[in-house]
Amino acid sequence: MKLKSASLLALLILAFSQEAHSCTIPVFRYALDRWPADPYGLAVNDQWVRSDAGEAFMKELGDLAYRFQLVPADKAPGQIDLLLPAAGSVSIWSGKADARNLKEIATSPARKEVAAGILAGNSAVWVVVRSGNRHADQEFESRLSKRLEYLQSVAAIPPQDPFDPESRLGPGPELRVGFKMVIVDRNAPTEAMFIKMLLGPDGAELLSSGVPFAAPVFGRGRVLGVFTEEQLDNEGIDELTLFLLGACSCQVKAQNPGWDLLLDTDWDAELTRITMAAERETASKLTDMKTPQVSEPKAQTPEMVVFSGPVKESEKPAKNSPKPARELVLGLGLLTLLGIWLGWKSGN
Repeated sequence: MKLKSASLLALLILAFSQEAHSCTIPVFRYALDRWPADPYGLAVNDQWVRSDAGEAFMKELGDLAYRFQLVPADKAPGQIDLLLPAAGSVSIWSGKADARNLKEIATSPARKEVAAGILAGNSAVWVVVRSGNRHADQEFESRLSKRLEYLQSVAAIPPQDPFDPESRLGPGPELRVGFKMVIVDRNAPTEAMFIKMLLGPDGAELLSSGVPFAAPVFGRGRVLGVFTEEQLDNEGIDELTLFLLGACSCQVKAQNPGWDLLLDTDWDAELTRITMAAERETASKLTDMKTPQVSEPKAQTPEMVVFSGPVKESEKPAKNSPKPARELVLGLGLLTLLGIWLGWKSGN
């Protein structure tokens, strides 16, 4: 599915025209909190699934961090096809029914970076697939990077209502505006399956287009759409970003654009881990604070604020000059004693 500017603009207008009590959580965070990844399909022989080998395979699937949906098909026993989540999708991989195969398919270096970027709190991870034309690739990557840097400096999260139960955040990273870019070579062997998933149900022709393209990924690995360099001018990048940062006006996942990647990530466990780590850090900072020492109360003295200018040399005290206070007291004491003695003397 590819987003057009007109349709995206309509979504933005819809988002900003909602009533005041609508959810204020931005789309990218609402998806992370509340939209589980759609399961990929597994076309499999229905009779074989009921066999001992099939039941063992199903048990292995249950130990993985992601879900699959079985699709009965005319397949040889023990063979499966991997299908995109969209109904009626063609196969993107065929092979032996083995959970180890599926685990390898679900991971790659680029996808690990995508998941890490989302869990770090980025609003979206932009995946760029290079064309192989060095000049075109560099120009596209530079333009996208500069625009995202600009948007990150000026864009803002919608004001959050702490008293609205519909706008309560789930566990996870701090809510912020941020972007990350992951760049993939079109012919990278380790990313071939990732690129197929990234292109979605209708984007396969882009592989033969000879131009670079990019896709913003958010939530739990949801692809908002796949776009060529021509579609991603500044206006197009801005529209996509505003959609992701805008308040979530439609809480039904199926009514929002996009499709999901297959990522080897236990999202619930990772989001809980992030929250617990933040809580431990906060507790540690509080523990490390020095406890104020209890001391005897002292007499309070008035605060003195002095506004002074430069002191003249003639007004500066001479070095090593005696302090007059003590000498004055001693002098007065001697005079007092002398007066007493003279008075006693005259009386006698």
